[in-house]
Amino acid sequence: MDSPIIAIIPAKNEAKSIVNVLHQLERARIDGAIVVCNGCTDETSSLALSLQSQLPYDLHIVWIESALGHDVARAVGTYSALRQHPGDGLFLYIDGDWQGAFGPMLGDFLLAGRELNCDVLSVTWSSLGSSSLVGVTAMPWRAALKMQQVVPETAAPFLLPMLVRTRMFQHGSPMLIAHPGHFFAFAAMRGCLWMTFEDWHMELVGNPSRSRLHHAAISNRIAQDGQVACDVLGGRPVKRLGPLANLPDRDIRTLTRYAAEASWQIEA
Repeated sequence: MDSPIIAIIPAKNEAKSIVNVLHQLERARIDGAIVVCNGCTDETSSLALSLQSQLPYDLHIVWIESALGHDVARAVGTYSALRQHPGDGLFLYIDGDWQGAFGPMLGDFLLAGRELNCDVLSVTWSSLGSSSLVGVTAMPWRAALKMQQVVPETAAPFLLPMLVRTRMFQHGSPMLIAHPGHFFAFAAMRGCLWMTFEDWHMELVGNPSRSRLHHAAISNRIAQDGQVACDVLGGRPVKRLGPLANLPDRDIRTLTRYAAEASWQIEA
């Protein structure tokens, strides 16, 4: 029997997209989903709840009153998923603001993940096309990839979708998911089996950046995370990431409190 695939979907005020995202996951044939409402003030939660009885997979909602910052909601969703699905499985990380009919492409991505039986499956730099993220923003990540021999240099570790086997959390904390640079360095240093999917096209999920300033803030955060990966792999002290304009800081303190309530056992 195939290991279940559970989608983890952070969402902050994604009322315009969450219904489509959940229906596209149905087309991709997942087994369950967790929507992490990360400080939502719109109808994201109620719209997701309205689909619970209609979807062919189990859907759970995690409500966070105040937004926890970039990537932290993914870690909250990971803790929730491990509680509900403690056996061997696959966690699929996507964003709640995706647009378009990406379900079939995502289904191909998941099929590849099952067939390869790797620890991590990610997309490649080629999926970005002509995006500005290929330029200066990417330089720290390019450097980090060259510092190790485990993760293919074609991988773009900061991009979604990403598929992670739960066995990864036998050796590393789910809190790593809140820090892409730390997660990448952990996987590389442990010699995990990380593979890539070539046939992903970011333009098919839309261009959901909220504004030019928001896009710039995200680009800066991605660059900072790449530098963290370089520091960890190089054995250097990691500097605390400072706040960025137009982007909430990562609230690790709240995540730590949430993690303290966690209890699960992953089957080998």
